[in-house]
Amino acid sequence: MLKQKLQELLERPMTRREFLRNVGLLLLGILGIHSALNILSEGQPTQVIHQHIVQQPRGFGGGKFGV
Repeated sequence: MLKQKLQELLERPMTRREFLRNVGLLLLGILGIHSALNILSEGQPTQVIHQHIVQQPRGFGGGKFGV
């Protein structure tokens, strides 16, 4: 049944637009909607939280009250 429908689709004359639409739908079906959305959203900037790291002095006199 699936093979017959595929054969009918391949034998049917179609324009370039219809062909590209069918190929796009096929790729979307294979990759899945989730993967396609991930590919499309890769170029979008993401919010990055920067943390400020305080350097603690080490050695003699580095602690509280210089000890």
